[in-house]
Order: sequence, then C-alpha cells, then structure tokens
Amino acid sequence: MKPSNQHLPVLEFWRDLEIFSIPSAPGGKNNTERTEIITLRPQERLPWEEERFQSTERFGFFHSVYIGVADLAALTRLVLQAVFPGQDLSEREFERASGRGWLASFIVTENGCPKPDSYLPASVIHGTSALRESGSLENINSRLERARGEFSERCHKLTDGAPVSSWGWAELNNEMRIVQKLLGVRSETNIDWRVVVQVSRVNRSYLDDSLQTAADHLNSFYLDDLDRLITQVRNNTKPFGKALNSYRCGWGTSRSLPIFHLGSS
Repeated sequence: MKPSNQHLPVLEFWRDLEIFSIPSAPGGKNNTERTEIITLRPQERLPWEEERFQSTERFGFFHSVYIGVADLAALTRLVLQAVFPGQDLSEREFERASGRGWLASFIVTENGCPKPDSYLPASVIHGTSALRESGSLENINSRLERARGEFSERCHKLTDGAPVSSWGWAELNNEMRIVQKLLGVRSETNIDWRVVVQVSRVNRSYLDDSLQTAADHLNSFYLDDLDRLITQVRNNTKPFGKALNSYRCGWGTSRSLPIFHLGSS
C-alpha cells in the first residue's frame, strides 16, 4: 500500500518528538566492573589525566564525554523559553522532568585526544535553533551533519602541523559555549553545568574496535529513517514495507490524542 498524506502529520509528530527528546546522561547506576561514571565541574581533574586510568600492557581506556549536562528540568525550561519566551513549566511538569540530560557527546582516547568522527550533538539544540531562526524543523539532519563536520575540523586544527595534544578544560569549555549558543543560553542563566565522562576499560587487543563501536553507539538513525519516510509520503511513490504497514494500522487513532505538534508544515 502506498503512503498517503493522511500519514504525514503522524510521521512529522514522531520526527518532532525525536528532535526535542533530551537525551539522558549516565549516572552512578551505570557503573560496572569495566565502566565508571565520573561527574565533573570546571577545572576538576579529567579522567585521562589520572594515573588509575593510564593504559597497561593488558588493558586500554577510552572516554565517552557528555557536555552541557544539567538537570533535565532546567534544560526543558531552557528549551521552552527559547521557543516560547515568557512561558514556564508548571509545577507538575517540573516535578516530572527528573534526571540529567546532555547537549553533546563525543569519544576521547586514552591519551585525551578527541575522536573526530564521534561527535553527536543532541538534536534538541538544533531544533530549538531552527525554530528561533526560521520557525521550521525541516533539514535538522543537515544541521546535525554540519555540526559533526565542524567538530572534526576543530579536532584537526588542534593537531595539524603539531603533535597530537590532549584536550583540557579550555577545549571542553569551548564545546560548551557552542551548544549553549545554539540553545540560546544567556550568560546570567543560573544552571549547574557539568561534564560527565564514562570511562571504559577494555582488553588492549580490542581497543580500536571498541572505540569505533562506542562512536557508532552514540549516533541515532531514527531521524534519518523518519525523514526518509516523510519524503516518501510527500512524493507518494514507494509503498511502505509490511512491518511499517502493520504498525501504521493504529495511526488513525493518534489524532485523538492531546498532542501539541510543534513542527506542522
């Protein structure tokens, strides 16, 4: 069965929901025998600088770095007020927004060098920026891809013509300023910003593969899939697959839900 335009609002809703979902930062409950979660504030010692996380003949380490970490309620309020100035969360909404979220993530090697192809910006910061600039959520994937390319350029600028250097707080703070600007954070905003690092210990013979797997794990392909389906519906050319057709059967009832659709076209 070919897709019809009646499916478009539903697909756009799920796309918008994916864009504005603030990803959860790992916490102490994610600690394992081979993984340790460390929460840092500016100028505290970074894990790749610590003796206990230096490589040995048997084991190596890599670090999943999450920047722009803050309480989920605070981040949700920032997004709301960036899109709808003057509005605020209700007391109930504030209480429901528990945990911590993050704005960007990337992988750092055991030597403290960022992996250029590992960058993942939270789509919510680019969705917020897009709505402020144009009022549309089209082409968010292009914005995310551009952000990944710009991060890779920043990594190479640090290394071209010079020995590879370890990242410190100067570089992390710069990454923080970039995502805060996209979210429209004002300098007077009173938020307890943190950096969370997930330190992973792996068998040295598997270190390179583990680094790439970690980078791949950070990236989500949901937005790519949803954009592809939206294009498919608009062009009305290709039929949905069997699995999607089965899932689609419940879409007709979705319109009755009290949903605020941010990105209607």
